[in-house]
Amino acid sequence: MNEYLAEDRDPVRCWVVAAAVAFVTLIVLGVGSVDDTPVELPKKLYIGLPSAKTIQLPDGRHLAYKEQGVTADRARFSLIAPHSFLSSRLARIPGIKPSQEFGARLVIIN
Repeated sequence: MNEYLAEDRDPVRCWVVAAAVAFVTLIVLGVGSVDDTPVELPKKLYIGLPSAKTIQLPDGRHLAYKEQGVTADRARFSLIAPHSFLSSRLARIPGIKPSQEFGARLVIIN
């Protein structure tokens, strides 16, 4: 036992203090919840980036993507790649250059 701590000298006093704090907390929470006026929720507004091409997923979310390389109708190969951690669709993937001569199209999704 530590004689310098109040809990060790008089444990009954600590329980009384803990009960008093709990009682005051319940009173404050009870008084604060009396106001039952309904709060009008703000309307959901989707503002997309003007530079982003997006598609809407079946669950309502939007998926942004960026295309690099040749167009979809001229592409021999289409590569779909997620961006790396701490990056975005706007950053290039190191080591990959979709060139015209191979007919590669790179689609990076967010």
